[in-house]
Amino acid sequence: MLLLLLTASVQLWWRYAPDERVYSTRAYNYNSRSIAEFRVNGMSGGGGGGPPRDGRLAGGGNSIVVGRTIDVSRPLLVEWQMDYETMEDAFAKAVVPTYRAILPPLRDSPGIPDGAYMLVLHFYPDHVEAEFDYDKPSPNGRGVTAFYSEPHPPRNNGANSEAIAPFLR
Repeated sequence: MLLLLLTASVQLWWRYAPDERVYSTRAYNYNSRSIAEFRVNGMSGGGGGGPPRDGRLAGGGNSIVVGRTIDVSRPLLVEWQMDYETMEDAFAKAVVPTYRAILPPLRDSPGIPDGAYMLVLHFYPDHVEAEFDYDKPSPNGRGVTAFYSEPHPPRNNGANSEAIAPFLR
């Protein structure tokens, strides 16, 4: 009986104990407007990049934040605020769309591959998805080759967005 209780306690501890890891963060924008800023668990992620151009599937991908601590055992709170459409809107401080999505713990979905070093967020008009970039062995077996996640159509494995009050002014 004691062994059963101890086993259950260890499993619960593994499931709910903090599991903090450090990842860089990159964002892809699939919206018709630029993302002024995004946040992950309250920490700024910088701008999310402009809208797709020149027939590309997504804009952005170059907004990288280095060294962010993320507890992969807890839900991921992602907030983002769209940019102003015109300079007149900016001067008038018009209200811009702002959204929030709560993704499941990264340890569970999408799962953390070996060699993961970057959290990649994909911002779609109605939801956000997360995945990881990771190092994989090179084809010749010498060293590693970086795998970069590319823009892709929605996989519908993320979290739906809900409108919230703007956090930038």
